[in-house]
Amino acid sequence: LISDKILELADLSLNFSKINRVTLHQDGKRPESDTDHTFMLSLLACSFANTFYKDKLDIGLVSQFATVHDLVEVYAGDTDTLVYNGENAKKIKEEKELESVQRIKKEFGLEFPWIHETIEKYESQYTKEARFIKIIDKILPKITGIFNNGIAIKRRKNKEEYRRFLEDQINSYKKYNEEFPELFLVFNEINKRSLDAF
Repeated sequence: LISDKILELADLSLNFSKINRVTLHQDGKRPESDTDHTFMLSLLACSFANTFYKDKLDIGLVSQFATVHDLVEVYAGDTDTLVYNGENAKKIKEEKELESVQRIKKEFGLEFPWIHETIEKYESQYTKEARFIKIIDKILPKITGIFNNGIAIKRRKNKEEYRRFLEDQINSYKKYNEEFPELFLVFNEINKRSLDAF
């Protein structure tokens, strides 16, 4: 019955809300959940896209990618990319997340193919909307770090290690500067403020 699958999907959503990230709320104590992160990403991404890229991006697609971008973590869990960012760690993360997509496809693909299809489109990074979400997704942990004076970061990196991490990340995403110059300026500014909050 389709109502059974609706219940299963609702259960998946509630389980997703139980996944805690390594980032913390403003109080520096309460972990940010995957649903906290997903809602903030969707709100910021759609707002920014509407202001700066209304004629360039499909805001509906931006919202869809924001909604599913971390859904694989319901089975794969959150990976602390601040600590586990080497090539081997990235490979393990990709493998776990691929297994999770396959499980979601197996469980919901017949009745609700939009879910796994949208995750796969996002992961392919072929569309400008997917790339846009990817950049904003990298900004959000720094925003929460600014709010709590970098408490979660300080537990895992010293200031110099964190500065190098930010530099490496900027270099990795420089390719998006031409496509989204306004967003890349924000990326740089938030990184700077995140380091200042350390």
